[in-house]
Amino acid sequence: MDKRRRYGAAVPASTDALIASLAAEIRPAARVSSSGTLRDALFGGALVTILMFFACLGLRSDITTALLSGAFWMKIAYPSMLAALAWRAIDRLGAPDVAAISFTPLLLPIAGLALVVAGTTWLGAPADGRFWLGTSWARCPLYVAALATPMTARLLWSFRDLAPTRLSVTGFLTGLASGAIGAAVYSLGCGETSPGFLLVWYSLGLLLPAVVGAMIAPWLLRW
Repeated sequence: MDKRRRYGAAVPASTDALIASLAAEIRPAARVSSSGTLRDALFGGALVTILMFFACLGLRSDITTALLSGAFWMKIAYPSMLAALAWRAIDRLGAPDVAAISFTPLLLPIAGLALVVAGTTWLGAPADGRFWLGTSWARCPLYVAALATPMTARLLWSFRDLAPTRLSVTGFLTGLASGAIGAAVYSLGCGETSPGFLLVWYSLGLLLPAVVGAMIAPWLLRW
């Protein structure tokens, strides 16, 4: 008896035919959302960040008055917008088939704040050392980066349970989102009101964990 018919007439006659037969039966696997895994990691890291903030810094003494100030809400809105935009990209990076990520939307909050700075100086605000440096320029970026650390670490570790392939981009955006949330939390205790200070030192603070994330992600998340 022909061996090809021992198990039925459908047995392919050659290796090429067998491969073609198997390939024809392949169906795309349902894509598993990474939202739950990343969201849980973010909440866990954010809780640690908030505890760190209240343990080490605390709310600014004039928080009640600050809540009525436009400058206070600008300090929160700027990093919050960056965090939201970065998070949209992060949510897609857990799958190996992710398309190219556009960084253009991330420039919109920065461009908007730069316009505020330009308009403020054009209207006559003194662009002196206080406008750009305030009184806490040396410690502001370090505090923001420190507050971002629990979220960055927790999110990057959660990616080990997923399947990212764009590792440096994943690390950068994870650090950026964490840094932006850290900056928003830090603004609750920061007394600086200048948009120039916000543009320079808050931006530097939230970029620090982004750079660190881009550097360590290829090592931490390699398959």
